[in-house]
Amino acid sequence: MKNILLINGAKFFGNSSGRLNQTLHNVAKQTLTEMKKMLVKLLLIVVMMFFMK
Repeated sequence: MKNILLINGAKFFGNSSGRLNQTLHNVAKQTLTEMKKMLVKLLLIVVMMFFMK
């Protein structure tokens, strides 16, 4: 499985507190984590189906 590097570049600039970048970072991290869990489950199902034949 490939590794993915997420860089959170949230910085404070004037009125901005970096919340948008922080939010996007959190959403990307959560989405990739959920995708990884689904992939593992799918692989287990495929392996089980293969050995049940």
